[in-house]
Amino acid sequence: MAIGVGTTLLLRSGPSGHSPAYAVVSGAGRAGRHLLPEQSRSEKVRRLVKRQVAGYADAARSQVDDLAAEELQALRRAIRRRRKQLGI
Repeated sequence: MAIGVGTTLLLRSGPSGHSPAYAVVSGAGRAGRHLLPEQSRSEKVRRLVKRQVAGYADAARSQVDDLAAEELQALRRAIRRRRKQLGI
């Protein structure tokens, strides 16, 4: 949910007509931006944001997978302990 909200905030247009993600473009990119058409600049920003969000999503997915594996392992241990207590 947080990723969706963050993406929405980054991709929406601000009062200047640019998205807040426009500020993400590096200084070197800003120096030559007058050479690119507006549509090309916005596509570049969208691709950059998409790449960053994909990286965040991959990291979050990896952490959730690790947490789920740890929880499953702990649950299996608890089941083994309980079976031992019950003599099963």
